[in-house]
Amino acid sequence: MVRIVHLTSAHMRFDTRIFKYQASSLATRGYETFLIVADGKGNETKSGVNILDVGKKNGRFARFFVSTVNVYLRARQLDADIYHFHDPELIFFGLLLKIRGKHVVYDIHENLSIQILHKSWIPRFLRIPISKAFEFTESIACRMFDALCVPQPTMQKKYRTVNKETRLIANFVRCREFSSIESNAKKHPYNVVYAGGLSQERGLFSMLDASLLFEDATLVLAGGFDSKETEQRARTHPAWERIEYLGLLTHEEILQLYTRSSLGLILYHNVGQYYLSFAIKLFEYMERSIAVVMPDFGEWIEFNRKTNCGVNVDVSNHHDIANVVNELLRNREFRIQLGASGRKAVEQKYNWKIMERELDDLYRGMLSEQIV
Repeated sequence: MVRIVHLTSAHMRFDTRIFKYQASSLATRGYETFLIVADGKGNETKSGVNILDVGKKNGRFARFFVSTVNVYLRARQLDADIYHFHDPELIFFGLLLKIRGKHVVYDIHENLSIQILHKSWIPRFLRIPISKAFEFTESIACRMFDALCVPQPTMQKKYRTVNKETRLIANFVRCREFSSIESNAKKHPYNVVYAGGLSQERGLFSMLDASLLFEDATLVLAGGFDSKETEQRARTHPAWERIEYLGLLTHEEILQLYTRSSLGLILYHNVGQYYLSFAIKLFEYMERSIAVVMPDFGEWIEFNRKTNCGVNVDVSNHHDIANVVNELLRNREFRIQLGASGRKAVEQKYNWKIMERELDDLYRGMLSEQIV
C-alpha cells in the first residue's frame, strides 16, 4: 500500500483543508495516510487517517524551532512514498526529505510574502526586508520540490514560474444533501452569519458597525480574535450587546450554524491576499444555498459575475453594507435566487470531487515516475 504523510507544525489536526478534504479523501482512495501534528492532543485514527502528535510547544519561537524538528523526525521514521507539508516553516525539512530521495509536495496555503507585510507581531521596519528574504528563499526551494499545491488560480500562475508542476487544489466543498433553509428565512429575527477569524482586516468592525443599522436581523459571529486588543475593542463596541457571539466552533458546528442563517458575510478588507476570492467560507455559504455579501474589489467582482451568488459591497462603508443586508432580507425571492445560483455553481464546478481527482492524479504521476 502506498504510504502518504501530511505534515503540519502549525495547523489544527482537523483543519478543513488538510484533514477534512485532503487526508480523509486520500484514505478513502486506498492510500495509507498519516497526518503529523503538534497540538498535544495525542495520537488517534479518524476517517482512516492515522494522526500522530509530536506534542505542543508554547510560544511562537518554540513552535518554530522545536515543533518543526519533532515533526520532521517523526515523518522520517515513517519512510513514506510521498511527503506533503503545509507550513512554510517546514520548507527546510522538506528539502532534507528531498535529499533523502523522497517525493515532496509543498502545499502553499497563502501568499506569505504578501501577508508578512501585515503581520502585527513583526516590527514595521523589518516587514519589507523579511518579506523579500522569504520570497527569494521560497522561490529557490520551490524549484526543488516535486510539486506545489495552491488554493487560488492567481497563486497558481505565480508559482508556475518557479515550478511547472504547480497544481490548483482549491478549497472547494463537498456537496451534501441538506434540508432547505427557507423555513429559517421565515423566522424573526433573521440571522446574518460570519464564521472565521475575527480581525480588523477580516471586516470585524465593518460587520459590527453595519449591524447597528440592521432593521430586522441578528448578526451571528463565530471564531477566535486575532489579539486581545481586538477582542477588547469588539466587546466594548456599541453593537456587541445586540449580536450573538458563539466563540470557537467545530467544523460540524459551523455547518449546523449555516442551517439557521439567512445571509453570509465576507467583508475582508483590501489588504494582503484578501483580494483573492477562493475562500472556504465562500464555498460553504454557496453549498448551503446562502446568499453572500462580499467585497467589491479584486477577484470578488468577477467571481460573483460568473456565479451570481451574492452582492458586492464597499466593505469600508457600513451604511452600504446595512442597506444591502436589509434589502436582501426584504426581497425573499431575490435572496433565494442568489442562494440557488450559488448552490448550482458548487454542484457543477466548485466541488471537492474535482479537486480530489486532481490530487490523486498528482500523486499517481509521481509514483509512476518512481516505478519507471
